[in-house]
Amino acid sequence: MTGASMEGVSKLFRTLGKRSKPKPSSALPEGSCRQFSLAEMKIATNNFDDKLLVGEGGFGRVYKGFIDDCNKTVAIKRLKLKPGQGLVYEDLRTEVVLLCQLRHPNLVPLIGYCIDEGENILVYEFIVNGNLFRKLYYTDHDDHDRLSWKERLRICIGVARALHYLHTRVKQTIIHGFC
Repeated sequence: MTGASMEGVSKLFRTLGKRSKPKPSSALPEGSCRQFSLAEMKIATNNFDDKLLVGEGGFGRVYKGFIDDCNKTVAIKRLKLKPGQGLVYEDLRTEVVLLCQLRHPNLVPLIGYCIDEGENILVYEFIVNGNLFRKLYYTDHDDHDRLSWKERLRICIGVARALHYLHTRVKQTIIHGFC
């Protein structure tokens, strides 16, 4: 999957059975994910500059950012939760713990998170090929931007493999859905 469908982490990924929720003071498993400060996120995005905006959806804006002394490009999703969408602190930490453990070539890796000063931010690996949704559904591209049927089939197979991994190969089964 590309970063095109990073709509609402909590709605896209649901676990089956009971979820154990870590206490707010509990730390993430060692080495699973980086924790960033809000100051680091502001530096990485030039204070969330609109020139670095790469996408926007129902759960927030995604910025291109630069971490590790500008040596690593990342996608920084600044969650903007509306009333009724709110994740409580414990839920977000549970999601982060879960997402940081996912490793599959067809899933965008979560690198880290920021829960600081009322901000909820997820940091993903940056995918350079652009927005898959736009490539599949919009026809206002140049012909060289359009996906061939062979490329579409290859993408479908990759998505199916990622879903199979989420449904059967992880410790805590994950169901992908739009609720």
